[in-house]
Amino acid sequence: MNSINFKAKYINTAKVLAKCDNGKYKYCNVSFVQMSNTVKDKKVLQDISSTWDAKNNFTETMLIDYLWREHGDEKSLYMLTIQNSDYGKLSYDKVIGLAEITQNGKTYKLNYLQTRPDCKHTRKKRHLRPFKGVGDTMMNEIIKLTKGASIYLNSVPLAINFYKRFGFEVVQDNIENPLMQRVEN
Repeated sequence: MNSINFKAKYINTAKVLAKCDNGKYKYCNVSFVQMSNTVKDKKVLQDISSTWDAKNNFTETMLIDYLWREHGDEKSLYMLTIQNSDYGKLSYDKVIGLAEITQNGKTYKLNYLQTRPDCKHTRKKRHLRPFKGVGDTMMNEIIKLTKGASIYLNSVPLAINFYKRFGFEVVQDNIENPLMQRVEN
């Protein structure tokens, strides 16, 4: 197991479905945490980026964004981890979801949402995933975190229906990755 000192800020406990030895799924607790901007935290993100398959994921882009963010930029990285204690030694291999969010007053932009590749929903491999509901749990935690605020995102076309389930609507679709918005009532 690879561990590194990490100053993650615990936000909330959530639940995802974990695959049991018998092949069935049961709910397990996971932690929603926020990364701090330290060298060790950046190392965790580098480890995740190099470990997760670079095809079809945004971890390398998140790493570059995080390393090159402007001083005072309100970008924050959030993680969903199966580790439920000792956040001073968070293991990057226990991270199952990542999100990058930029805050501007009471408006938030979800820049990236990424699940660990083996947790990604696909029709062919859905029965092989070690965890189910990672993306849903990440979105529910982000909505709680941003309560009372508008959230914007640019969605890849295949994810539009996923975001619609959380109340997002397409507000500009004449671009490659349509702009979507969720307004809290």
